[in-house]
Amino acid sequence: FSFSLLVALSLIIVGLFDLLPAMTPENKETQITFFKIILDYAFFAFIINFIREIVKDIEDIDGEYKAGFNTLPIAFGRNRAIKVVFILSVLLVFG
Repeated sequence: FSFSLLVALSLIIVGLFDLLPAMTPENKETQITFFKIILDYAFFAFIINFIREIVKDIEDIDGEYKAGFNTLPIAFGRNRAIKVVFILSVLLVFG
């Protein structure tokens, strides 16, 4: 989860440090529109990376269980984790 959040924040930082300081009353609407687009990309990057991490955790569920990690597939079970991945994927496509 935290790695996925860092991926999204790397995009948001561009908007915070490049768009917002350059905002003037004349270009405020355009800059806000660009920032909203960046937020959309950041959300997409977060969800895509989160799905990837869950899939990797599903692949290595036995090793992570032996190591004592508490991942989503361990907490919810393999089948429920697969359903979560499916639902998140469908939301990305149709949402």
